[in-house]
Amino acid sequence: MSQTLADGSLIKPGTVPDGALASTFVKPVRQVATSGLATGGGDLSADRTINVPKAAGTDVTAGTDDAKAVTSKALSDAGVTAAAIAAKVPSSRNVNTSGLATGGGALSSDLTINVPKAASTDVSAGTDDTKAITSKALHDSGVLSGSGMQVDTNTSATATNFTVGTYLLVITAIAGNGTCISYSYNGPNNAQSSAVYVANSGSPYTYTTISAGGLSALSGTWRARGGLFILPTGNSPFSYVLMQRVA
Repeated sequence: MSQTLADGSLIKPGTVPDGALASTFVKPVRQVATSGLATGGGDLSADRTINVPKAAGTDVTAGTDDAKAVTSKALSDAGVTAAAIAAKVPSSRNVNTSGLATGGGALSSDLTINVPKAASTDVSAGTDDTKAITSKALHDSGVLSGSGMQVDTNTSATATNFTVGTYLLVITAIAGNGTCISYSYNGPNNAQSSAVYVANSGSPYTYTTISAGGLSALSGTWRARGGLFILPTGNSPFSYVLMQRVA
């Protein structure tokens, strides 16, 4: 004869050994709880479903969803395969530099590669072999560029700033006019630097290496590139020097 339990369920004779009911069956109020990535569950008064949501390849790529489990297909869809992993560059790989480039290092952090650039003064000096020259440095230095030799375009008789590379004929001693009967040089030595001045007004010469009142110094560094000593008949000697702006 069947037995009826308190919850109304029937147990047929012979299906459960005597005395085993309490250890074999659970009450319908027993709960199946979930945590972590699992959802669902509940008491046993009805069938329950436990769900673990799975991530798509786009979830793996985004890397922002921590509520889904990743499957091997999701990894593959995101490009995370054994072959792809094997093809990755290790963080210990180095980026080395040589020549004008400096910086670099291991790929364990962001790297910066630097190639220092030369200023126009570096181009004019011609002594620094650790910097790269740009077109602007060439232009500002006055050396040959795409449009040819740089030519100063000043139109003022009292200008004080000239393009690097400009040559000026500069007087180094004052004398009267006369016929040249002999010559030799008596001024700054070749390649020697000297300040150059321009007369603001009232002078018989335009540029000079002689510092005096009413004169304005020219900008930059000027070097002698050759000179001339003139001895006029019956007058005091005077000399000229060809000066070049080099910086």
